[in-house]
Amino acid sequence: MIGAGCVSFHWLVGGINVCYSQFLFVNLKFNYMNSNELRKQAESEENDLKAMGLYTKVLREERAERFENYKDKLLQAGYNLTEFEAQGKFTIEPTKFGIVDYYPKSNKVLIRKENKWINGGLRWIIGSLLNER
Repeated sequence: MIGAGCVSFHWLVGGINVCYSQFLFVNLKFNYMNSNELRKQAESEENDLKAMGLYTKVLREERAERFENYKDKLLQAGYNLTEFEAQGKFTIEPTKFGIVDYYPKSNKVLIRKENKWINGGLRWIIGSLLNER
């Protein structure tokens, strides 16, 4: 991902695409297997149950990849974006809602102040956070 004030490195480790990016003193590190590679594995799989599991992973990876397009926009809008790799979430702050956690693979948002979960998290981020500024 290339953007203003952004440094990005990509490499392959054991067939997994690893990216390390640094944005305005915020370190974003994420590991993901390309959804296209997973889709090819699922199509070639003979066991239907295993193929269904791989297609589920494809959907989750596509959601995570879709969020990559909006990281720069959130940073440019003045939000602090921190990744917690072990939990698979990003924390977005400060917002009028308080601290917001976004889980890209499940596409859910947690508004901590209200302890409220929102499905369709990326759509909510675009509508509520990016369009407010």
